[in-house]
Amino acid sequence: MMRVVIFIVAMLASSAPGWADAEQDCRQDKDHDRMISGCTQVIDRGGDIAWAYNNRANGYTGKGDLDRAFADYDRAIALDPKRPNVYYNRGVAYQARGNLDLAIADYTGAVELNPKDGSAYGSRGTAQRARGNLDLAIADHTRAIELSPQDGNAYNNRGATHKARGNLDLAFADNTRAVELNPQDGVAYSNRGVVYHDKGDYDRAIADYTLAININPKHATAYFNRAVSYRAKGLQDNADADAKKAKELDGK
Repeated sequence: MMRVVIFIVAMLASSAPGWADAEQDCRQDKDHDRMISGCTQVIDRGGDIAWAYNNRANGYTGKGDLDRAFADYDRAIALDPKRPNVYYNRGVAYQARGNLDLAIADYTGAVELNPKDGSAYGSRGTAQRARGNLDLAIADHTRAIELSPQDGNAYNNRGATHKARGNLDLAFADNTRAVELNPQDGVAYSNRGVVYHDKGDYDRAIADYTLAININPKHATAYFNRAVSYRAKGLQDNADADAKKAKELDGK
């Protein structure tokens, strides 16, 4: 009889308004503090809480508290080692810390558990590029595009890797496809501007950097790159103004 009473009490507690609010807070991703608080309440109540550790870790990652994030990701994996999103999220945190080898290992864990996850391939590709493994990066970005052919960011990332390999034509094709798929992607315009600049087409480079700045007036890299192209054209005053703006936005 005692077991039945305890079970009923637990069920009542889990369906109480406070519990529902905590779970809702834990599952949203707009307010990191609210996410952390809600997930902590869910964790304290016990039960199937691997997802709550993962979500709280995401909240900590969003706040830049990576040590607490890693502790929660580790706990989530210990509770349920078959959740690909936890490996992916921990990989993002490792990459944010600059630990590319561990990031690549976690992205690999994510794609092994879910071979259809284009985001995991794409993120592993960016980590491979940062690691200098350009062929592996191209392969991952290509797989990401195969899985998500309408993802402009995947084309943009592969374009950046082609650029790193010195293949400007392939970089240009991918960056152009990226802006076709997402005309509001200022980074893609800026990246294509770099390709134009390297091809010696400074006017088109400046036009792309200007589009990037119009989309995001705080895009410091676009100002810096436009300054370089202005300088290449001999427009020193324009170059100086953009270089100054880039430093202001970077806080330097």
